[in-house]
Amino acid sequence: MANVRLNGFYTDAEIARWYVHYSFLSAFAHPVSRRAMSNVYGRNMPRTLRADHCVWELVLLYIGTLAALELEAFDEMTHREPAVELSDGKVVRDEIAMLRDLTSHFWFPIGPPTEFDRVQEANQRGVLPNGGGIVPLEERRPESFEDDAVRYYENPLRRLIQMHAGVHEMTGFQWASPWPEPGARWRLMDC
Repeated sequence: MANVRLNGFYTDAEIARWYVHYSFLSAFAHPVSRRAMSNVYGRNMPRTLRADHCVWELVLLYIGTLAALELEAFDEMTHREPAVELSDGKVVRDEIAMLRDLTSHFWFPIGPPTEFDRVQEANQRGVLPNGGGIVPLEERRPESFEDDAVRYYENPLRRLIQMHAGVHEMTGFQWASPWPEPGARWRLMDC
């Protein structure tokens, strides 16, 4: 990360977001890791391992996002001196666009927060710090926050599960998942 910072590839906020993913993924570096199992299954560890929609989706989101970053670096390289002429550079750029579209809800370290993250931020700001009441909705509209004022998530899997469950705050803003997952609300209790 020191080299990334030195070369100015990412801002300090983006580097902090990279650490979220580094920390999460490092739990899976060893074949048998209690932390990895805890990240996936939470407090209700199953007796036998089972397939999980959100885990597989998260794996695909990481693959798609990292592939897009690799293709972007490759495409950028072809335009540097000495420039390399690709037989069909449009195919590479089309693949990048497709991957970005398919993974847009991931909010990887780069890019703006999603509507979901803005709603989460607005709801988190809904209670006064001393517990002395609810901040009026007009004072915390999700669309009113600057991108850098929206806090980044701590756990990529938990966030994805929350996205599938939707947000149903009684004292705040709602967010209906465009792809609800039937067991997501129960999974939230595990994490």
